[in-house]
Amino acid sequence: MRVSIAALLVFAALCSSASGAPVRALAPAGAGPVLNGNQVWFESGGTVFAEPLWGGPRGAVAPAGIFAPLSPPLGDASPFAVVDPVQVSALGVVTLEDGGVWLRRDGRRVEIALPPGADPQVVAVAGTLGVAPVPEGALVVFDLRSGVEVRQVSLGAYDPVNLDGLALSATGDVAATLPAGDGTGVLVWAPAGASAVRVLSTGGSRLGRVATAGGRVAYVTGAGLREGVRAVVVDPAAVRAPAATSAAASAAEPTTATSPRGATGAAEPTTAT
Repeated sequence: MRVSIAALLVFAALCSSASGAPVRALAPAGAGPVLNGNQVWFESGGTVFAEPLWGGPRGAVAPAGIFAPLSPPLGDASPFAVVDPVQVSALGVVTLEDGGVWLRRDGRRVEIALPPGADPQVVAVAGTLGVAPVPEGALVVFDLRSGVEVRQVSLGAYDPVNLDGLALSATGDVAATLPAGDGTGVLVWAPAGASAVRVLSTGGSRLGRVATAGGRVAYVTGAGLREGVRAVVVDPAAVRAPAATSAAASAAEPTTATSPRGATGAAEPTTAT
């Protein structure tokens, strides 16, 4: 059965694949974004789309990279995953399957050590790093090669148990989408080295999966659409007060980020149906 994939967190050229190859999918709706150079890629309705980061013509593209078929096939994975169960790291392809996090390389599958208490179904990777929520209420960035903690990132008053999306860049930026507690969604981000997230944007409904790379953040949402999804790109450098505050200060009264670019500091979203 062909379902749709949510691909998260890749800032590298996508490898080529045969045109018309089936799109992998483990999410029941839409696609998670992939930041690829100056484009954002996402999937909807079984088709992969690409468009310029800051808006422009959208076009269908051939499935490639982590959108392409996986061999051998993915094992047992969560049908409600908030991160892509197939991700790309500097060490090789990383999969979230069969109750663990695995590195696929040279025809072998090696289990990756996780921080204590980390849920193997909620792990994002990039470069040589991984990130996962822990019961203490923080996000832990760790080394994929050793499982050793690099740093913790506080979510303030937000609950890491209820993440809607989680992403990491190869340089250590962390992004997440999660419920604000009032029916709306929140996009938070922390640059490499930071110990706490800041709110970049809030939405009128729950937000979807997220990606971060090259100092930018992208997320997928179906808000305001009758069907399909749209990808929205945010430049944290363009986001100004009141949203550019710590999550702890913003959680009680989330506000929409504004920027010199416009109402949200994000690209004009394109709808895929």
